[in-house]
Amino acid sequence: MAVVPDAQVREPIGLSGGRLASAVRELMDDHEAGAKVLEELKVAVGWFAGFGVAELGQANKEVLKHGLMFIDRFFC
Repeated sequence: MAVVPDAQVREPIGLSGGRLASAVRELMDDHEAGAKVLEELKVAVGWFAGFGVAELGQANKEVLKHGLMFIDRFFC
């Protein structure tokens, strides 16, 4: 798997989804906002049971990469 940086970096999320996992982690750090997002997703997406941020490892010595992890309620 190749890791390619987002060519259109923006805050909080780049145009190609760059920094999405970091933005989700920041959102989930606010427990009230995180709980609201979880409840909204459970209502909107039938298979959704939860999500989080997974550490994927280091792309180089300084940059730690993260990815989103989704939990499917049918596979729990």
